[in-house]
Amino acid sequence: MITESVREKLICFEKLNFKLRGFNMSGYKPIAGKGFRKSVTWKESLARAGYAPLISRCPTGEQITNGGFETGDTTDWTVTGTIEVVTYKAHSGSYSARTLRNKTGTVAQTLSTSVPTVCIVDTSTFGLYILSDWSWSPEGGGIFTAKINYTDGTSTTVTREITEAEENAWQYWDLKPYLEADKEIESIKITLEGNVGTLPYVDDISLIP
Repeated sequence: MITESVREKLICFEKLNFKLRGFNMSGYKPIAGKGFRKSVTWKESLARAGYAPLISRCPTGEQITNGGFETGDTTDWTVTGTIEVVTYKAHSGSYSARTLRNKTGTVAQTLSTSVPTVCIVDTSTFGLYILSDWSWSPEGGGIFTAKINYTDGTSTTVTREITEAEENAWQYWDLKPYLEADKEIESIKITLEGNVGTLPYVDDISLIP
């Protein structure tokens, strides 16, 4: 993650190794601090070779569809396991999604446009609200797992268990700190695990570069 001030000045290209696309380096020589130069700058050479600055490809606006489940169902999400959309608890609006006690459920969504992680800055939003309805449980609170998939086939997986001090209150889970540099987000999967005395809820899943 980079700061907004750095983002304004940064011109980040997808790959600086010309050979990855067979770019002919003949006649080019290194210039200290400036890459390679012939009769044009190295940035112009990259552009002519078909490389677009990642910053220029940053999408705008909300990238998650139906992140608050306000359709009243799981439209736009791929569901596995036990997931239900309810009105009993909601962080905002009228609905949220949950799994049941001693059950596991997953909601997953592929973005319509991949989002370069360089686009996610301090002022961006990438996270979700989670709640563990902890009636009683010797096994602790609900467990939440977020898996961020990238276009190169790799992924980042992080897990959070709600503590007793956090029970029955919405908690914001910021996913920005877990992003890997120089990747593009392709999809996200959220898994909810309930135990004998907890009902895990999720709401307002959001990605705004």
